[in-house]
Amino acid sequence: MNDRGKWLAGQFWAGKRWIALEIGRGIDGVHGCYNDYLDAAEVCRRKVTAGKTLRVRMLGLLLKEVNGSFRGIAKEEDRRDLRYAIGKYPLRPFVSQANWEEELLFGIYYPVVWLKTINPLLAVRKYLVVLDREKALENRKKLYSTSEFPQAMLALEQFVSKGRSQNGILLLMGQLRDEPFDSQGSESPHTNSTVVFYRSEWQEGQQMIVSQIHDPTQPIMQSIPMFVRYFAQRRELAFYDGKLKRIRPGDEPDFIDLSVFDFRKNVLKEEFGYEAGRTGSVKGRSDVLQTLLETRRGNDLLQSGSHPAGEEARGVRDL
Repeated sequence: MNDRGKWLAGQFWAGKRWIALEIGRGIDGVHGCYNDYLDAAEVCRRKVTAGKTLRVRMLGLLLKEVNGSFRGIAKEEDRRDLRYAIGKYPLRPFVSQANWEEELLFGIYYPVVWLKTINPLLAVRKYLVVLDREKALENRKKLYSTSEFPQAMLALEQFVSKGRSQNGILLLMGQLRDEPFDSQGSESPHTNSTVVFYRSEWQEGQQMIVSQIHDPTQPIMQSIPMFVRYFAQRRELAFYDGKLKRIRPGDEPDFIDLSVFDFRKNVLKEEFGYEAGRTGSVKGRSDVLQTLLETRRGNDLLQSGSHPAGEEARGVRDL
């Protein structure tokens, strides 16, 4: 029996939903399984510094592929219903639209971006004046904090007049969440955690220039990554966070870094007894089927075949 397949099936039934794969030359290695996408993504980011490449994949989807579940053919009327459901929300796919309809039609959890428009003066929890020092271990130092924008502007003007940015750059930032200040300066506009309103720096060592980066009176478009699933019988979408826990439409989950999500169509499966880049190997299939039988989930879990678009495949349910 394939020990790797047995271990993966056990991880899934134990509640793990995500698998981190180390991408190598001609073969992908299993690095670990995780309950939360955020934990798996953090492991991937740490490994990048060690010169390795990891990507996060849904463990359930991988098991479906190994089981050889056949998707069937989507009908045009199903596609129209899906497009109507998508049109109700401000959504866009994280990558090309080429295959997201197909994935959603067959009940796959798919990463999307919810486009949310906010008013900065209403959404900002805290305004910060920050000294950003390049090439420093802790390159950002918080100089001032307030919940009022006018006081933040006054503080920035005072720091400018004192020449506090001679050793760096002064930033007036709005913090959109109640979270600790990051002295490393790793905030990214993609995390939707902060917005920079003003920037002040010395030019040619002679004068200090203050530039407006974003007008606080103008709306901001936030890109909020989340997972979505389509239920064809109800003709509606459902939204999920990194633990695949359902959230209400428009709710903002903890930030999901989709840059480490595995968007490849197929995963190399040498570890499961498959030939590289192929699906449907008899050896790999029989090993995993036997593993699933041992979990005593019932023979009906293991029946594969053609399934109507949008309905859950009987091959492995609720993956």
